[in-house]
Amino acid sequence: MSLIFPGIEADRLVLEMQDLGFVIDSGSACRSADMQPSHVLAAMQLPTSGNIRITFHPETKVDQVKELGEAIQKTVVKLLEN
Repeated sequence: MSLIFPGIEADRLVLEMQDLGFVIDSGSACRSADMQPSHVLAAMQLPTSGNIRITFHPETKVDQVKELGEAIQKTVVKLLEN
């Protein structure tokens, strides 16, 4: 899943989420080694900055998804205020 947060530095959001124990990424899944922006988002004429990528596994629990969503929301608000 890809989420875009205009006005947020994706790398900063990734680091903040890592500090909370969540592993997310930014950039293109196809080119994660060189951290290039998503060519898919660019082709859709969507912003490529502020983009994070989240992968869920079959064993991911609903409660974990809710916890992640709440953490993202709080962190985005915090970053926008700073």
